[in-house]
Amino acid sequence: MVTRHLGYWLNALALLTCLMASVTTFNVGADELSAEPTNQAPIAAPATLADVAAKADELALAYHEMGWFSGTILLAQDGVIFHTHALGWSESASRTRAGLNTRYNLGSIIKNFTKVLVLRAVERGSIGLNETLDQFELGFSADYQSTVTVAHLLDHRSGFNDIFVAAYREDPLAFESLQSKLDLMRDTPLRFEPGTDRFYSNYNYIVLGAMLEKRSGRTFETLLEKEILEPLRLNDSTLQANPASTHQSTRYTYRYDNVLSPVGITEHPSPDGGLESTVVDVWRFYRSLFHSDVLINDKTLLNKHNFQYPEGRWRAYGGGLGISAAADIDLERDIEIIVLTNSDKLVAEEISNRLHAFWSEGAHEPVRQHPVNFAYGIFERSGAADYCDALSVAYEEQDYRPFIGRTLNTLGIQLLDNHRDEAAMAQFQCLAQRFPGAPQAWDSLAMGYERMGDTDQARVTFEKALAIDADFKSDYSASNYIE
Repeated sequence: MVTRHLGYWLNALALLTCLMASVTTFNVGADELSAEPTNQAPIAAPATLADVAAKADELALAYHEMGWFSGTILLAQDGVIFHTHALGWSESASRTRAGLNTRYNLGSIIKNFTKVLVLRAVERGSIGLNETLDQFELGFSADYQSTVTVAHLLDHRSGFNDIFVAAYREDPLAFESLQSKLDLMRDTPLRFEPGTDRFYSNYNYIVLGAMLEKRSGRTFETLLEKEILEPLRLNDSTLQANPASTHQSTRYTYRYDNVLSPVGITEHPSPDGGLESTVVDVWRFYRSLFHSDVLINDKTLLNKHNFQYPEGRWRAYGGGLGISAAADIDLERDIEIIVLTNSDKLVAEEISNRLHAFWSEGAHEPVRQHPVNFAYGIFERSGAADYCDALSVAYEEQDYRPFIGRTLNTLGIQLLDNHRDEAAMAQFQCLAQRFPGAPQAWDSLAMGYERMGDTDQARVTFEKALAIDADFKSDYSASNYIE
């Protein structure tokens, strides 16, 4: 079973979800599988443990030499850790190297911890899977509160949109408490009738956290500590970062120019994203979850509700600005791969997926540049005038499968953040050129103008989005560029 977030898109109609993915938050993009090229080498015999250890070192070095990987890898089989490897800096300014005890942010992997807290409450009888939102008296007033169940929230079938609306993106650090995040989207319309579809939304787990607090009378942080961290002796794990710890990593974003740049903390942790931990503590959590009854007694309940693993494999990912984490648990082979980093752009799952393929099949997909870095290289070589056509050709020739609209949007925002305004606008203009019928493309272009200080042109540009969809709401401006 794979936990996923927003999938890569195949056409312009899918542009909405892609362009909503923020490059400034740690939850969006979390639990997402990287799309891989199709030219996989022929399947060979499964590798030995010595081969796997050597391959882990090789992959780590390959991504590290690109400037992308800074982190720690743990490999275990049959409940025994047989290899760890760390590269890069836990904190570059002080030249503190990453190591086995380095603490990294897990991003959306915390959702697995939240699921466990909910299932423990279900076992105790304090929460029912079929209980509806209105039974928790969280202040919702919309009619749907009588149809959204705990089970819907656990499996992202509630119909809630994601929390990354314009108001949140404008200042994520303003939402310091669980209550403030809950209030942000209270009573907003659902995407679909609960239970009829699935849409990955961090807001589901914010609501679940509020439910846990309501029924227990304790904070989510206390529940996490008393019911998971302390019983499992995860002594190196805390919800909040600890800057005073010599093992606390600093977060770095992998820029378009292959440089890791410090970003610090951009959001407050909550039940949907966060938790500082080490590779050993993460391994202990999953080992206990799947191989003991310390956390969950009823394995039927565990398997049926949100830890489904019919193929014998559970994968969980977390990602965002300065964060990438991967846990690949192969229950059939009894192997665990944990990769934690203080860099980003899904590098942990890039490594874990290739390592698992090598471990089980003896072959893996080739290591390649991140699509944003690839696109920037094309831009530097082609120049702005020929860039859009050149990128389209090169993207297809190199068989890059991630949606090109997302690549352009992400690169444009990174360039803006680094005061490369003209280069950034070339990305947004290409986006609008390729997808003129998508209001999200014009929204991104309008955002670019606003960031450059041209508010008049931002309003004019956004009117093109409204001409396509009169009810469209900007992903970047809470006022739709009116103020």
